[in-house]
Amino acid sequence: FAAMPGIGGGTPSGSTEAAKIDREGLPKVQLPACASCHAPGKPYPVLAGQRASYIAQRLRNWRGDETVVDARKSQSTMPVIARRIPEDMIDPLARYLAGR
Repeated sequence: FAAMPGIGGGTPSGSTEAAKIDREGLPKVQLPACASCHAPGKPYPVLAGQRASYIAQRLRNWRGDETVVDARKSQSTMPVIARRIPEDMIDPLARYLAGR
């Protein structure tokens, strides 16, 4: 799935802060740029074309206290990253990524 191209073609909507998180991340809280992993040619799933509600739900699920992070497993990356995204930025970021 990660190697598949995104549907894309949409116009990103959301705040300029969401665009900044996608391109640059938030260095102050050690949040990497979304596009550094989730863009065509990168090793993780392309988010363009996903529904914003799905992206937001997944981010919130990863932020949940019940999510156990086991650093020995490759899927342990997103819970750590999702917890660094400010809660008030999840929906704008999801809308931006969905339209990218």
